[in-house]
Amino acid sequence: MDELKQVDNTSATIPRHKMKRAVDDDFGTPDRIYYPLCKRHDIVCDLDVFAGEYEVNGVLKSNSKCLDYYTIKDNALEKDWLLPNEKKPTGIWWNDPHSLHKETLEKSLEQWLKHDLDILGILPGNTVRPPFFYENVIKYLHKGIEIEPVIDWDNPEDNGGYINFEKNGKPTEFISVNGYLAIRYFSKDSWTRFIKKRIGEMKTYGNV
Repeated sequence: MDELKQVDNTSATIPRHKMKRAVDDDFGTPDRIYYPLCKRHDIVCDLDVFAGEYEVNGVLKSNSKCLDYYTIKDNALEKDWLLPNEKKPTGIWWNDPHSLHKETLEKSLEQWLKHDLDILGILPGNTVRPPFFYENVIKYLHKGIEIEPVIDWDNPEDNGGYINFEKNGKPTEFISVNGYLAIRYFSKDSWTRFIKKRIGEMKTYGNV
């Protein structure tokens, strides 16, 4: 027994969801994930409600996926998710701030119901366990909200379903510690189109 190698498992004393890289609120979403997701979920986003900012050689840059965006200074949790002219966005994107899962889902539900919005967001798969996920997502599943795993469709086997996010405009040195889910909130018009499409697909395969 003395010949067995000692394994360094000090990191095991830290829960995966408490690791620094798991609670960082400022990760950027790679284009290779974002654009296929938007296409797959039939949404064009023009407002990013949880964008981050960083400096490169003294120049302020943003990791926003949209022309209009909110940063931490704007505090998306305390305002309506509308464009600067108070116009309803065509679509809203968010990459869930990792220390604010509950708050993000509560605010998304509130704004979706209030403004009849189209929203697409991603968050860690282990977020499904707490009660707030049921209250803010599952209760509305197939009633205007849909969820599915996030997959790199160009490289479905790459990283085993995990994501290599960006930090300050560059890929991080590690992949995510969790797989991710996409949550799609449909406006009433979008939901009608979605259901008609699904019915058409079911007829094609003889299920209707």
